[in-house]
Amino acid sequence: MFISSVSSIIPGDNNNFGQLYPTSKILDRIRSTDDFDVDFIEKNVGIETIALSNDTISYIEGRTKGVPRNNSIYQMLDSTVDYLINQSAEKDPSLNIKFHIHITSGTDPWIINKINKILLAKNIDTKVKTLILQQGCSGILEAIDLAERLIGEDEDILITAENNTIPHSHQRFNKFAHRKNMNEWLWASIFGEAVGGMIVSKKNTANSFQIIEKNKFVACNEWRVTEKVENNQSKVVVKAKEVKKTYITSMSKIVNKAHEEHGLFSKYLFHESNPKMIQYLRKFFNINSRKNVSISSKVGTLACVSSFTLLDRINYEKASRGFNKVSDKDKILLAAIGETGGSVIAGHMVLRNS
Repeated sequence: MFISSVSSIIPGDNNNFGQLYPTSKILDRIRSTDDFDVDFIEKNVGIETIALSNDTISYIEGRTKGVPRNNSIYQMLDSTVDYLINQSAEKDPSLNIKFHIHITSGTDPWIINKINKILLAKNIDTKVKTLILQQGCSGILEAIDLAERLIGEDEDILITAENNTIPHSHQRFNKFAHRKNMNEWLWASIFGEAVGGMIVSKKNTANSFQIIEKNKFVACNEWRVTEKVENNQSKVVVKAKEVKKTYITSMSKIVNKAHEEHGLFSKYLFHESNPKMIQYLRKFFNINSRKNVSISSKVGTLACVSSFTLLDRINYEKASRGFNKVSDKDKILLAAIGETGGSVIAGHMVLRNS
């Protein structure tokens, strides 16, 4: 199977959908004591700013009453789908979308309704079914597996993903953070927003990614990023120590196995949990920084959209960003890990530029 086109939009990254919001500004807003500095996340995790949409920023800064709908996310999805369809149609006039898979960490019926309107506006057949996958950071692996089971000859499948943080962004303005409850405010200071999308097909078109291998496994049977309810509000809790241990162990297993079977790769795309863990992997496996695409220091961790943004950076490299061009024969390793169902799933895809 081939990824014929891929795209992503990160608010504030050369667009007007939002801002790259300083983590120090968030910590200054939420800390209830001075037992940690506002630059704690930047120094210890490596994330200077996180990508937030205009609607989310308006909400956390008190300019919006109640919990608003994230219209910025909808607008970004609209632009992403438009780009994917136009790009794919240029390469393949016989574009034939039969299914749509949407990955989200938290299903919002309003967004789903908006997605249906987007598809209708793009003249996609009204018989196309939208399948919702409520997934964590490894959602792309589940979506590709599902697409492979659904796709027929001469058919295409549209996959989209969004990370909308508004439902839990009350964690970004309440004064509750101190050093001992870090797990309860870590999410607020490291998770950014973004949307992504791709079109997959059995057809080989120009500038595609061929999926030559994929695999996944259960990393652990307990969520590392979960929720709890307090005062009738849900709160995202990140088990920081467990996240690090599970991430390093699983990613190391993936890289070791991939190196055994394929040798070294031209590019390494690791799910961007945080920059410090990416740096650890690069050092441990002696991976040159030019072979690893990493943007989380500026945009934060983007949940199920992370893999889309990394593939997007590879597919449309810009000389000003310093990425080396990928040749037709070079292999790319994409590794992801995240909550799925009742467990944490890790896995990888080996891709070849086609």
